[in-house]
Amino acid sequence: MKKQQHASKTPRTSAPAKKKTTAPLKKKATAPAKKKATAPAKKKAVTPKKKALTPAEQIPASLALAQRAVKTLEEKNGLRPVIVDVGSRSGFTDYLVVVSGLSKPHLKAMLEAVQHDLKPDGILCHRRVGDVESGWLIMDYIDVVIHVLLEEKRAYYGIEDLWNAYPPQT
Repeated sequence: MKKQQHASKTPRTSAPAKKKTTAPLKKKATAPAKKKATAPAKKKAVTPKKKALTPAEQIPASLALAQRAVKTLEEKNGLRPVIVDVGSRSGFTDYLVVVSGLSKPHLKAMLEAVQHDLKPDGILCHRRVGDVESGWLIMDYIDVVIHVLLEEKRAYYGIEDLWNAYPPQT
């Protein structure tokens, strides 16, 4: 007699194997993780409240430039430096600086001193007119025009007197 086969068409296999259970692995002891070094958080800059400026603090930049030029000219022993406010009378500049020198080399030294003092701050002479031989040098800084003259030329032309005689426009 023949053995009867199961009704299922899939052949019979042995029972599934049982999974082996093992004890969990112990982790090796390691040094604690180092924290990453971070820069301290940047703090917002505190801007102080602006208070109203006093009239002495409200000096225009062009006047400050003229005063700085005069200071440099005085350090080079310039004679009688004068600042003339021509802003309301002129369309080409705000202030004239007029100063005298004793000799042609003195004129050149004063001119170079002013340029040397202003250049590091990015204040460059826009135009330079005249030469040492003429006895009259002009440096144009747009808002301030500086006249460096021999004493006899200054007396002859009277630049500051011309501008002071011209009435300011209102």
